Order: sequence, then C-alpha cells, then structure tokens
Amino acid sequence: MKYTLSICPTTPAAAMSGWYILNTYLQKKLDIAMHIEMYNDFDSQRLAFENGEIDFIYANPYDATLLIRDLGFSALNKPDDSANEVVIICKDDFSAQALTDLESGVKIATANDPATNLVAMILLESADIDASNCINIDCSSFIIAAKQVLKGEADIAFLPKAIYDKLSKIIKEQLRPLISSEISVIHPIFAASEKSQSIHSELSQALCELTLSDAGNNILSSIGIPSFSSMEQEDAEFMIDLMDTLK
Repeated sequence: MKYTLSICPTTPAAAMSGWYILNTYLQKKLDIAMHIEMYNDFDSQRLAFENGEIDFIYANPYDATLLIRDLGFSALNKPDDSANEVVIICKDDFSAQALTDLESGVKIATANDPATNLVAMILLESADIDASNCINIDCSSFIIAAKQVLKGEADIAFLPKAIYDKLSKIIKEQLRPLISSEISVIHPIFAASEKSQSIHSELSQALCELTLSDAGNNILSSIGIPSFSSMEQEDAEFMIDLMDTLK
C-alpha cells in the first residue's frame, strides 16, 4: 500500500526540503511507500482530507476537529516546544503603544492561517476589535504579512512566534510586538487516517526516536521542530474543546 503525507499549507518555505527528507527517512525506516503532497491553501487540503487522499498529516491545530471528530483520524504525535503562540506586530513608529490603543478600522495583515487568526483575534478582544470593525488584508505568507506592515499598508500583522523570532535583525529593528499569546496547549498535531492504522504505532515511535541519531536530529533541525512526543487522543480532544470554547 502506498501512503500520502501532507503538511500544513502555511509551513515556512525554508522547512519544505526537510519534510521531503523526513518522508524519505520514514519510508526507509518503516519499509513503506509514501508520497508527500503539498497544498497551496487550506481549502484544497481539506478537500483532499474529505476525499480520503491523505493518510498522514502534520496539521494546523484548527483542523483537528475536522480530522479527529469528523474524519476519524488519530492524533499520533505533537511537536515539543512548538505551541501555536502568536505575536501581533506593528511598525516601530506606529502610533499605538499598547493593544488597547488600537482603534476601529485597524488594518490587519493575515496569512489565512485559522489557528493563528483565532488566537490573535482573542487577544484583540481587549481592544474591542473584532471582525466587524477591522480591515483584513489577506496575504499569501506570514513574511508577506510582515512586509505589509513595513510598507505601511497594514497597521498590524499576526505572526506565529516561531516565525517572528526568526526574522532578521534588520527587519526586527523596524517592527515591534504589541502583544504575545501564552496558550501553550494549542499546537500542531501529526495525525493519521483509519486506513493507515496498521503502522500507527511504528510511525509514532519513529518520530519520537528522531533525537536518537545525528541524521534524525538534522531532520528535526531542518523542519524547525526540536523533537516529537507521542500524543494521547484525550489530549487532542482537550485541545479541540478549548478551541471550540475560544471561537
């Protein structure tokens, strides 16, 4: 049987090659055939979920409900120290000094990442900003969103903290964070379809054991994840319940 692996569409371009290497590593480790399929947006990837075209997915936490509760996927692993924390950034000379200084009509650059947007909009509630009184600027990536702020075309942007931390010193000097989230239980998941159940245990163990070899650590470094831990289904259900409450 040939399996298909996919990853979150907003995965940084710099990490893409690492996921191809991980795919090759898993094929050799488990003696399986597995193809990696990339999608440009969440809509096309979700259609592939629903059509049964994906067996393994490193998924945005926002998709956990669809995968686990609607499509019968199992949560196998979670990334360590990779919580979906969010930073709301602005230009260094922006008039607002704090989140509560933001006003109705604020222009927000977003990369159409549902989990990032969910957390950021929760943070904006303290400034009485919601979808009805802000202007959303859709961007094709988080880097493009940051550039919209730098060019003055957006007032603020939503970035995952992991991406903000990796911005160059030159870029960071022109920006500043208004606020960062601290919701550590929301994170991506590595999930698997029901039809791939026969290798769930082996694959989960292989991910957890990446830190045991130089080759595995190099792969983890290339995809920007320090290590993987196994994940209980109850943990995934708790995360889903929390996100449903926050919506």
